[in-house]
Amino acid sequence: MLLQPYKSDESVTMDVKHNYIKLKTLIGLNILDGEQFKLRLNAGSAYDFLLSAKDKEDDTDLKDDFKNETFYLQEGLGVDILFLTADIGYAQGLSKTFAGESAPDSKISGFYFAVGIVLGNGKK
Repeated sequence: MLLQPYKSDESVTMDVKHNYIKLKTLIGLNILDGEQFKLRLNAGSAYDFLLSAKDKEDDTDLKDDFKNETFYLQEGLGVDILFLTADIGYAQGLSKTFAGESAPDSKISGFYFAVGIVLGNGKK
């Protein structure tokens, strides 16, 4: 996870493990559209609902320090080979990461990689 920097006299660094439920809405444009191989560009939005946030070092619960919901814009490249699918891309956070009125205006951004199984044949 990457957090955009903010100006402060304090500096805090820690490794945090986040667990989310993610919902995505992506629109794709097929560049190659073969029978067994597809290559596409995609873009859209994503929504994360925070399930937990813990310090990796001492397992301290940090969930209250983070917003429960985060919105993103995403863009990437995807490939389907037979019944397998894979996407790689970049996600830019649109909403604040930290909770509280005095929280810094940091937003999560970073690269992602996802794999899955294609259900159905994708043809109409």
